[in-house]
Amino acid sequence: MYSPETVSRIETLRAIAATRKLTMEENVEVVRLIRGDRVGASYASSGAKAKKAASAPVDGEALLAKLMEM
Repeated sequence: MYSPETVSRIETLRAIAATRKLTMEENVEVVRLIRGDRVGASYASSGAKAKKAASAPVDGEALLAKLMEM
């Protein structure tokens, strides 16, 4: 998922965090490193999610009738 350089930097920052508090700049870098690849992955999978949501429309009348029976 992450490049070897990114993994190395995250491990370095994790080791630093174990010994002392991270600075604000280091915290920003951690979030940027972790979210960098995930944001790109969410764009790639958004098309698949939209297709699944559009394929099964909900019948509101049938749902309401089922709730009224209970």
